[in-house]
Amino acid sequence: MFLAWSLHAQDMVNVSDDAPDFSLLDQNNNAVSGSQFKGQKVIDAVLAAVGA
Repeated sequence: MFLAWSLHAQDMVNVSDDAPDFSLLDQNNNAVSGSQFKGQKVIDAVLAAVGA
């Protein structure tokens, strides 16, 4: 499953903090929320985009 969103400095969390809830559309246009994964191990890959 691939989800994408933009993260801003004010949204930062510390190590061991609970992840904030979110709601996004997946690649099939289905709504997915972070709370669906509560209690599960989740890999969060963060890719930074650098503007010119």
